[in-house]
Amino acid sequence: MILRNLLNNAIKFSYPNAIIEIDGFDHGDKIEIRILDHGVGMPAEQLQKIYDNEIFKSATGTSGEKGSGLGLQLVKDFVEKNGGKFYIESKEKIGTTMCFTIPKF
Repeated sequence: MILRNLLNNAIKFSYPNAIIEIDGFDHGDKIEIRILDHGVGMPAEQLQKIYDNEIFKSATGTSGEKGSGLGLQLVKDFVEKNGGKFYIESKEKIGTTMCFTIPKF
């Protein structure tokens, strides 16, 4: 569910024919997954709303796709409930990197 949502967002907010990069890293007791898109990015105030668990209106995707604004908040909740961490780095008109860690079981 986490990967599907993050990949859908990366596709939705990437420019046509852009490459989406997916990396995985083994950090001993946890695994880190990074999804990097080359898309529209997010403003700092939108990122802060995600971290603060505030409801925000989702932006329209690059092909006119609509969203609810709940997807990233659900991802954050799922990751944290499984003992991991979720964080985002984003620059408007450049792209977004979404990362999460989960413990190895």
